[in-house]
Amino acid sequence: MNIELFLLKKKLKKMNYVKYYIAIIILICISVQINAQDSDISKDKLVLKNGSIIYGKLLNYNPSKIIEFKLADNTVLSIPDSNIVSIQTNYISDQNDMSGSNTKRFHSFFAFSLSPGNSISNSRYGSSFSGTGIGVEYTAQFRLSKYLFTGFGAGIQTYNTFEKAIFYPVYVDLMTLVKSSKSSPFFRLQLGYSPVSSSNEDYLTDYKGGLMFNPAFGIKFGTKHLDYTLDFNYKYQKASFDYKYNNSSSTKDIIYKRFSFRFGVLF
Repeated sequence: MNIELFLLKKKLKKMNYVKYYIAIIILICISVQINAQDSDISKDKLVLKNGSIIYGKLLNYNPSKIIEFKLADNTVLSIPDSNIVSIQTNYISDQNDMSGSNTKRFHSFFAFSLSPGNSISNSRYGSSFSGTGIGVEYTAQFRLSKYLFTGFGAGIQTYNTFEKAIFYPVYVDLMTLVKSSKSSPFFRLQLGYSPVSSSNEDYLTDYKGGLMFNPAFGIKFGTKHLDYTLDFNYKYQKASFDYKYNNSSSTKDIIYKRFSFRFGVLF
């Protein structure tokens, strides 16, 4: 009866982790979309030659051509540049790149990663084993300047099938571009903590996650309204697993060290 109760508690614990992080990701998505909608409109100001002043969002700017300007009710105006006295904007004023992520303050970033490599346990049980992990992540980003993004995010990550473990990283994110143009190399850093769940029932009594550290280098590219990222990164993740067999118990502390490839969509 005690064993059955223990296994039931483990399953409930795993289910709670999954439900908790799914809820976090959903709430992040909703909050980012609301903030983006609230902040994108009425940030820019047009002063026309006839004396009119219009507030909204600058969508597209081509000198000596047509200006596209979105009002708070989502109406899009097309105004000849010759009719405009001045433009005041809180967005990036790079006339060569007034589209996509270079004109927005709030961004959603979805990514998929593939992480082959080794996992090293503590020296007492000295073992090293290989495996390939996969992961998905969502990051809510805020653009601080032409070159700098910051934000926070959450994801789901595996490293191998040995412990049958699933990690749920929660992290802060920092990303800096080398250039302010549409295509640019970038550096990125994620730092946080990853709780873990496991379905391994072979004498496993407890498990816990730990520090997550993930520096990266890659390139950003894309279309007018959608950007893509491709990066090469290093994943560092700590975890521990407690085992009990008859009257003996042991703890296996593991450090996952992986070079990973990640593809993302930024919008």
